[in-house]
Order: sequence, then C-alpha cells, then structure tokens
Amino acid sequence: MTVTYVTALMRAYEPDTTTVKTVETRLEHFKRLLEAHVPLVVFVCQEYSESVNALCVDLSHVRVNVMELEDTWTYNACLPWADKLPSVRNGPKDTFRFLAMINAKIEFVTAGVAQNPFCTTNFAWIDFNVFH
Repeated sequence: MTVTYVTALMRAYEPDTTTVKTVETRLEHFKRLLEAHVPLVVFVCQEYSESVNALCVDLSHVRVNVMELEDTWTYNACLPWADKLPSVRNGPKDTFRFLAMINAKIEFVTAGVAQNPFCTTNFAWIDFNVFH
C-alpha cells in the first residue's frame, strides 16, 4: 500500500462522555478500522493508551504514539483564546479541547509523515471512529 492513515484519540471533553460517542463506543468503531489492515499511525493520550495498545498488540500495520493534546503546537498556540470561544456554538460539543483537537489534525499527519513507519509515499487523516 502507498497510503498511511493517521488518526488520534484524545480526551476532548470533561467528563469525556457524550450521548453517542463515549470512549467505549469510539474504541468499538476503531476495531473496524483495525480490521481494514491499512497502515495506520495512531496518536493517543496516556489516559486511553492502555485500551488502544490492547487492541493493537501484535498488529504490524499499526504504530501507536502516546502523547497529550497539551503537547501539540496547536493547543498551545490557541491557549490564549481558551476562554474566548464564540457564544454561538454547540456548547457541550465545541469545547476548547475539542476545537484544539480538530485543528491539530494536520499536526498529527505531519508527525506521521516524519515517522513514516511503513515507508509509504502518501498520507491521509482518518477519524478514529470513522465507522460511527
């Protein structure tokens, strides 16, 4: 294959539960992505790393990287505006952490390109729970 897919699972909410996208639900959807056997670079926060690593053990087509959202350039560049989010937004969903995560996608892809663990020529973002 000539494409490596990059994804991430980070804590986006406090507490990290929504009506349909709990961490457990995301992990169930992720299993279907793993079954596709595509080259996959995963960034995951420490809190969820044990669960993700358990699903990826012995999978040669997956590389798991543990890091925190707070360690991204995007999160830190946007931090001065963390308490200045627009008043017209989906309040429960559009938290600072969620918006930082969404905007860090290109940063995760760039890190995947730098690693290039599968020696591919193309890279693409894929949502962790794309099968939602």
